[in-house]
Amino acid sequence: MSSEEIREAREALGLTQIEFGEMLHVTLKTVQDWEYGRRKMLKITQKFLQKKLEEKGLQMPGANRPS
Repeated sequence: MSSEEIREAREALGLTQIEFGEMLHVTLKTVQDWEYGRRKMLKITQKFLQKKLEEKGLQMPGANRPS
């Protein structure tokens, strides 16, 4: 998951970086590192994020983009 896709997911959920971090049980710094491409999101966290998006009727950003 790219840094842009992570930011798009957060914005689709209507969350601040702090709220997004709280939802995913990570620090603000971790969210910032993801969004600036300094750190990759773990697969398990991606799966949790996907579940949260689906609960809101949303798709993971990039889900329909060609690889």
